[in-house]
Amino acid sequence: MATRPRRFDAKGPRLLRITDIQNGKVDWASVPSCIIDADDAAKYSLRAGDIVFARTGATTGKSFLIRSCPPAVFASYLIRVRSHSLIAPAFLRAYFNTPDYWSFIMDNVAGNAQPNCNASKLGALRVPVAPAIEQERLVDKVQQLERRTDLARERLAKVPKILKAFRQSVLAAACSGRLTEGWRDSHHAPQWDKAVLKNLIVGRPRNGLSVKAVNYETNIRSLTLTATTSGRFEPGHFKYLDVDVPTDSHLWLKRGDILLQRGNTEEYVGVAAVYEGAEKKYIYPDLMIKIHPKKGVLSNYLWMALSAPEARQYFRNNATGSQGSMPKINQTIVEDALIPLPSTDEQYEIVRCVQALFGLAEKIEERVAAATNRAETLTQVVLAKAFRGELVPTEAELARREGRSYEAAAVLLERVRSERSKAVGSRRQQKSVR
Repeated sequence: MATRPRRFDAKGPRLLRITDIQNGKVDWASVPSCIIDADDAAKYSLRAGDIVFARTGATTGKSFLIRSCPPAVFASYLIRVRSHSLIAPAFLRAYFNTPDYWSFIMDNVAGNAQPNCNASKLGALRVPVAPAIEQERLVDKVQQLERRTDLARERLAKVPKILKAFRQSVLAAACSGRLTEGWRDSHHAPQWDKAVLKNLIVGRPRNGLSVKAVNYETNIRSLTLTATTSGRFEPGHFKYLDVDVPTDSHLWLKRGDILLQRGNTEEYVGVAAVYEGAEKKYIYPDLMIKIHPKKGVLSNYLWMALSAPEARQYFRNNATGSQGSMPKINQTIVEDALIPLPSTDEQYEIVRCVQALFGLAEKIEERVAAATNRAETLTQVVLAKAFRGELVPTEAELARREGRSYEAAAVLLERVRSERSKAVGSRRQQKSVR
């Protein structure tokens, strides 16, 4: 349909758009109403059992089965499909998730500049059809397996949050002395003191350089905030600057430097990472502060202390900025941060223990990523088997076992064609009468 003026307080039907379909669901309460005349409202109406397709954009080809809806019509970037009464809508919807369907979309309806699909192209799709009773069995089995897969995905999606909390707990234990308490006793190591950061680093903390990036390659690579937002140095995030930076400038980074984000959202302000790249390969931006530890203070230990919950909370509490602006910390706040200070030997032991525990977390993340990928592909595997007749017993199989007759798919399709022909003839007769 053509897009109509729309507003949430209009009295007309809801206007379903591509953007209203999120994660396989529609929140009808958030779908705006529209102003539309009665004839168009009837022509473009939606009802339970309809399937809508995205016909353009990044989600081209994605479909959604409407199981229930208020009075509604569909917007111009959607295509509506209504299955024949002899073909279960859920059966069709299942096929529209299969590898064969997506192969059809990729081969036939993807545009070069903007992927697009129209009703004529979609109408050329050949859909395998099973006998009516077999359709029901197949849909039930697919839905059972999808529910189990969805549950697995939901559980896997919780793991990153658990691992994030685990890492914070490890850092809290490491920087409070609990993690190496046994080591300290066995090595008769001294108890800890706390020191202000400015007494543990070489020179004052320094801000980086803020200059507009250029869209061509230069000799100056300046890291972006995303290079350290994860708490680790990620060298692929940088921009080119067309400026002269002397070889002896403090802006050039060297291994062991610690970069701390002085400006970002509340969640990320104060995030630190150890620079592990080559010397004089990158400079750093104005929204970062660079510090370098003195001899006897390990870069990795200092990073852990700055990343522990106590330090992170200190930076969040002391960040300033007007309402709506980016929270920021300055050099003085950084210098005044209190850092737990064990002996150098114990710092080595802390780094070793933390890296071992973090390594365990990384292995879990790798397994979770692999399991998530398998869960994502499992639905495709199940659907491929379903439409090859391998997921549930076929009606032909069961009929042979039970010694009975059955309506073959070919007979079902002939009934569909016959009923369609009668319906088309009836509509033509009505038009001629008018």
